[in-house]
Amino acid sequence: MTDGEYREETINRALAGDAEAGLEALRLCRSGLDANNLPADLRFYLAERITELLDGVRPDKALFIARDRGRPRDPFPEWQQHLGALAALLSKRGYGPKQIALALCDQRAAINDKPLEESDAHAIRSTWKPMQSLDVDLLLHLAGPYRKVLSEYPPVI
Repeated sequence: MTDGEYREETINRALAGDAEAGLEALRLCRSGLDANNLPADLRFYLAERITELLDGVRPDKALFIARDRGRPRDPFPEWQQHLGALAALLSKRGYGPKQIALALCDQRAAINDKPLEESDAHAIRSTWKPMQSLDVDLLLHLAGPYRKVLSEYPPVI
């Protein structure tokens, strides 16, 4: 790999969010400045980073040296999927939104010993509403630990 290819790869990885590559790109810039021989690709890279800083971007973001602060939050956690499936099953059985929300709150507290606000229950019911189009057998599987409580919720006539 040539020096130019190495610089290009390093810059591309830095711009893609690799913090180690961002640090390496800055080291390459510093070495080029120290030697009074900064290649054009690094001059452009450094100028863009300085522009970002002057525009008020946080230094770690502007310099592409920000480290991940852990895993990103899962927008669809499994525990919500289970409740979403229960909500879909109850909807198929004829229960209304208020009844479903209360059932979700009650069952989460009973099975997981964790509280669930009614507003959160409505949000789960709404977020997972597309599940209502799924087959009942699949919903039973997706309901996980909540499938055993369905006997408490007979179909509404």
